Parts: sequence; structure tokens; C-alpha cells
Amino acid sequence: MIADAVTGNAKAFMIANNAGSDIEDGSLAAIEAGLTIASYDSPIPGGADAGIFLFVTGVDFGTTGEVMADMGLNILGTEDGDFCVMIPNPQATNQNLWIKSLKNTILQEKYKKLNLIGVFFLVKDNLEGYKLKTREIINITKGEYPNPRLIMAPSTSALASAAKTLLEDGNCDIMKLLGLSVQAKMLEAAKQGCAPEFALFNNLDLGYLAYFVTRVISNGEVEGKAGDEIPAGRLGTRTIEEDSSRNTTKQSLKLTLGPFIKYNPSNVEQVAFIECIQGFCGDSEEYFEK
Repeated sequence: MIADAVTGNAKAFMIANNAGSDIEDGSLAAIEAGLTIASYDSPIPGGADAGIFLFVTGVDFGTTGEVMADMGLNILGTEDGDFCVMIPNPQATNQNLWIKSLKNTILQEKYKKLNLIGVFFLVKDNLEGYKLKTREIINITKGEYPNPRLIMAPSTSALASAAKTLLEDGNCDIMKLLGLSVQAKMLEAAKQGCAPEFALFNNLDLGYLAYFVTRVISNGEVEGKAGDEIPAGRLGTRTIEEDSSRNTTKQSLKLTLGPFIKYNPSNVEQVAFIECIQGFCGDSEEYFEK
């Protein structure tokens, strides 16, 4: 896609990266060709060193661990609880940053009852792969770790697929879910108690913000340095900041949409309905038709 943008004489390119650092040769080539490149949702690890002028993030990644751990305490209560993390692949930059934040957070005294027993990756990144891994985790309850009661999944594909599996197998009484997912994918799981709480940012707003900042910088309306304010339509203004989480020789920058939004059975239906009428019903279409 980056090569197509170059040959098509594009001025700018936006990318949500799921290829880790493998994409950096392409991004550097695009910069040499004069394109402005912004990453959003999932960053390119090399940041400015890989030619990325800005990362547009839904949230401050450093807060993810605290948000996930707090939801874990809410779900597990005061009892000790083993939990695990499930993600699609080890190359997902944003998910690796979130897991790092989580591991650092649970070292605090407040979270001493949370015991991370492992991070599980898929053999195949598809629904069948998620089902197999979810059932593998369920079987752990009969083996070395008899007390895992929670799966954390920091992606929509992982969390929604795990929810579908627990609902199909009738295992919501022995395993709970939390994580990051679009609301429409988690409506039934939240309503039936499989996922008492989960979180995310507004995906539509994230894409909207990424578009605005890429447009004004590629057009020269804003220079695009730390401290610059970006006019973002209905979102008002956002300020470009230095991205200190990126270990780069050149200064890497970020633009943040806002804090996490938490969802539970009391608010997920309304938000999922709004998503549905905006064109993304996910698995909730049948629910709303009824």
C-alpha cells in the first residue's frame, strides 16, 4: 500500500501498523519520495527514525495497564486471582506496549492479588485460532494453575472471539473477560455477564483526528512540531506532544484523542446502538433487529 501511494503521487499516507518494524523500509522510501506519513492506533516502532512524523493515539498508552488492572480488581473482587493475557501475535506494537504497561502496573501494592500466569499468542490469527486458544486457557483450570478466572485481551478480535467461545460453551460462570474492544462486538457478552467491564476509545473519532492532522500538516497549514495546536473539526483542538515512549534518535511526536472510556452492562447497549446506526453493527445487528 505504501508503494502504491508513492507511485500514485499521493501527498500523505495514514497507517495503522500490524507488521512491527518490517514496514520501516517502506515508510523510509515514502519519506524520500516526499510523502507525509502518520501512524494511528498502532505505531511503527521506529517512530521518527522510520520517517513517521506523528503517531495519533486513542489514549495515553502508559495508562492502559492501570485501566486494565483496575477493571481486573473490579471483576475479581478481593480474592486472589490468576489471570492471563491473549493477543493475536507478538508483532502488534500497540498491544506489546499495553502489556508492558500492565506488567509494570501490577507490581504495585494495590494490585498484589492479581497474578499474571502468562501471555498467550495464537497459532492462527482467525476466529478458529481464538476459539482453540480460549479453550486451551479454560483447560488450564484443571492443571498447573487451578484458579485462573479472567482473560485479558487488548484487541477487539481477541476479546470478541473469546466472548463468542465462552458464550457458545457455556463457560461464563468459570471465566470472565475484560480488555479493549469496540462496543458492538461485546454487547451480548456484557449483557450476559461474560465481560462485566471493558474499555476503548471512540474508533470513529480516532480516524477523524488522524485525517485532520495528516491533512493540515501535509498541506502546510501547520508545521507539525511539539506544542502546535491542531484544529480537528467537531473534536475541537488537540496539541502535538513529544512521544517519550519512543526510543528514537530523532524527536518522535504524538497526538492523543483522549482517555479510555469504560463500558459495562449499564451503558454498552446505547453506545453499541450508536455504532450500529453509524454503520458498524458487528455482532449486535440481530440484537437490535429484535
